[in-house]
Amino acid sequence: MANIIPLDRLKIAGRWVAIDDWDTDVIFEFRVQNGTYTISAVDSDGEEAEVHDVKEDEDHLMFALHWSSGQFTKYRVKSCGDRLEIVFTYTDTIRLKRQSGAPEDESNT
Repeated sequence: MANIIPLDRLKIAGRWVAIDDWDTDVIFEFRVQNGTYTISAVDSDGEEAEVHDVKEDEDHLMFALHWSSGQFTKYRVKSCGDRLEIVFTYTDTIRLKRQSGAPEDESNT
């Protein structure tokens, strides 16, 4: 069983940038005011995302961001000493074309 380290609000407060190889271009800023988190996220084009559904449990801060592109991203943040670990899930868009030679829907014929 893993030890649960309580979420330390003071260690999350501040402005954070990525250090990994993926080099995300989003700057996160976390503030704590009157016991409540204020979150902002700005990308390299200067767009600030809309923040939704801010929640916390004993060791994570969770929230979602909505970007003007339509992308919706859910985040789970954990304090790891002088660094943050963020796990995220996001929506994406793909386009499909009909495969040549594939049977068409017979109900339309």
